[in-house]
Amino acid sequence: MMNKALSMEMEQLTKDLVSISSVNGTSGEKKIAEFIESYLREIPYFKQYSNNVIIQSLKDDKLDRRNVFAYIKGENNNTGKTIMLHGHMDTVGVDDFGGLKEFAFSPDELLNKMLQM
Repeated sequence: MMNKALSMEMEQLTKDLVSISSVNGTSGEKKIAEFIESYLREIPYFKQYSNNVIIQSLKDDKLDRRNVFAYIKGENNNTGKTIMLHGHMDTVGVDDFGGLKEFAFSPDELLNKMLQM
């Protein structure tokens, strides 16, 4: 069972990520990458191994978008194998939200508005 503090941190992180308007083709794509990088760099492991957070800029990209990678080296059972996880961090537009569009990046407000319908 997950501890309550970790569960709350994960919920807050999700809300923080959703609150960034990272619609494809906008400057928000850079903003979400910067947020993820900043978040990772505050984790004690990455403070110790700062070179294990890797930023890859997209070549000739007018929006200065980038990929964010984080590498954690295992300490036990050195098999020489690596697991890589990759996430998609931009979003499609939010026009489908209709009259609730202004709340699309505010999960708590969106929930409240939907409950009032």
